[in-house]
Amino acid sequence: SMFRSFLEAEWGIATPAEAKIRELETGRPAEEIVLMRGREGLYKILPDFYDEAKKDAIIITSPNGIIRMHKYLDKHIEGAAARGVRMRVITTINRDNMEVAKKLAGEIRHVDKVHAVAGCRDDQMLILIDLKNDSLTRNSPDDVALVTKNSDTIKMVRQMLESMWEHAIPLS
Repeated sequence: SMFRSFLEAEWGIATPAEAKIRELETGRPAEEIVLMRGREGLYKILPDFYDEAKKDAIIITSPNGIIRMHKYLDKHIEGAAARGVRMRVITTINRDNMEVAKKLAGEIRHVDKVHAVAGCRDDQMLILIDLKNDSLTRNSPDDVALVTKNSDTIKMVRQMLESMWEHAIPLS
């Protein structure tokens, strides 16, 4: 049993083979931090954020962000939910996005004001967004996103998102 405990602890901190293989193939470390400008680039990686989710995704987004999620990412979000991925979204629910909030797959909670936009997937990927323009389009060249797989950063932000989730108001 001691050896089993040791192996389980090692398994918990081991790097997934897919991440190491990707690192070897691309030459980029698995825990790299990428800074990208413009919302269009972000929407190129967001489908993978949902498609590669295995356990859960927790997102905090702006009032128009939930509309953009539904408009541009709905099939990926629904696909993740259908695979059993726990999908959670924190946002400001208002008259403009209320119907979309009811339709989006997963659990939705309300906060009065969103001060940051972020998403965490499976403790494996974190996206932080400096939203300059909360338009409904995929084109906002002034937005800046930080994407990382750095486990320490992910854990820190996840704790904040989990705390916000606990204090947010459920949709129903």
